[in-house]
This record gives sequence, structure tokens and C-alpha cells, in this order.
Amino acid sequence: PQQAEEAGEGEIMEAFLSSFYASHVPPAEIVIADDIEAREFLSEAIGAKISWYQRGDKAKIAANVKNNAKESLERKMALENSVRNNLIEMQRVFNLPKMPERIEVYDNSHIQGSYAVGAMIVATPQGFDKKAYRTFNIKDPQITNDDFAMMREVLGRRFAKMTSENRPDVILLDGGL
Repeated sequence: PQQAEEAGEGEIMEAFLSSFYASHVPPAEIVIADDIEAREFLSEAIGAKISWYQRGDKAKIAANVKNNAKESLERKMALENSVRNNLIEMQRVFNLPKMPERIEVYDNSHIQGSYAVGAMIVATPQGFDKKAYRTFNIKDPQITNDDFAMMREVLGRRFAKMTSENRPDVILLDGGL
């Protein structure tokens, strides 16, 4: 049988299948691009037929899926390396004691003094952390035209809820002067 192109790919696939399907319901059939040593054992263990085709449409599809996954992983790794290099450069330029792990960016907006909102986005070495994004409705109606007062309210509310897990290394403010 055809062996995996790189040493360890088979072991990685075996580990992934056993781990993933320990907590997910498997489909009736799982098609893999390269044969693995424990295919029959894993089939029984996870309760799904694990198939490996050497030729035909299913073999071509599995090979395409494998290539797409590799390319996607390479793109993700290149992006993370680029982000990491930018963070290292930021550390150097601003003489920071360590590479920033969490950057928070704040901005305010309003529509002619109404509907005042503050927003926070979060960037990490892995990219933007959209689950950490927050919006802050400005509670004091007297400050909706005052960017500085709005930012003071937003930052005050944010830092009142700060913990060691969500403490920013760098804060960027967009708000005029």
C-alpha cells in the first residue's frame, strides 16, 4: 500500500480520527487520502467505515481534500508568522518589555450626538479575537458629543472588569487628539 508522503502523517491522522470521533458522531464512511496502519482497528473503535481508495473518483477527491487542507494550513501558518513578525517589530519600535500578546483598540461613534457607542477590538498573535470584541453603549446622555468623556466612560467600564486573563499589553485609542 501507498505510505504517507511524510513520516508521521499516518500517526497524525490516526490520532486525529481517534480524538475527534471520541466526542463527535462519525459519518457512515470516512475516506482518507493515505492508508493508515490501524485503519481496521480505528473503524471498529469509532464505529465508522474508514476507506482508502487508490484510484477512481473517491481517491481523486480525497487527494484534493488533502492538498486543500495542506494549502490552508500553510496560509494560516504564513499569516501567523507575519502577525508574529509585526508584533516583534512593534516590541522593538516601542521598546516594550515583551512581545504584545493582547492589543486592545478602542473607538467611539455616534450619529449627530445620538446613539453613542464605544467599541473594542482585540488582536493577538493568532490574529483578531472576535469573541473578545465588545461594544459599550454610552450611558450618560450628556457626553454623547464629547469623544474624550465617551472614551473615559468606555475605558472606565472596561478596566473595572479587567482580570489577569484579559489584561492588554498595548492599548490603541482612536479619538481625536
